[in-house]
Amino acid sequence: MRVIAIGAGGRPQAPRRDTRYEAVLRLALQLHGLNRLILSPPCPTWDKADDVRRGIYRSAGHYCSCGQAACSRRYRVYCPGEGQRISAQADIVRDAQGRLRVQFTLFDKVSARRAHVRRHGTDRSRWPYDPKAKRG
Repeated sequence: MRVIAIGAGGRPQAPRRDTRYEAVLRLALQLHGLNRLILSPPCPTWDKADDVRRGIYRSAGHYCSCGQAACSRRYRVYCPGEGQRISAQADIVRDAQGRLRVQFTLFDKVSARRAHVRRHGTDRSRWPYDPKAKRG
């Protein structure tokens, strides 16, 4: 069951955006760039590692290099200020000492979408996952 917060005047309110790891994304882009595996520092518990994994994924979904606060909300696909949108893939792994870490890769969102269409075609019914399909 999904709970929607009620804002001022009794109207539904959008959930707060999770951008806690935006600084991590900016630093990773500066130091490593795109399409490279990056390891986080060790995490003390599985729950903390999962929180980091989810935070990186969610922050990447809202990130745009133009710096405008709601750019990715207003302009879904392309940034009018020519900022770069990114997507992330993150997994929890154990290093050689058995410590939990988050391994993630950052991708250019436009390039990732083009590669997906090249691989699976433009017919969304043949895609392994359709992000715009209505959920039942």
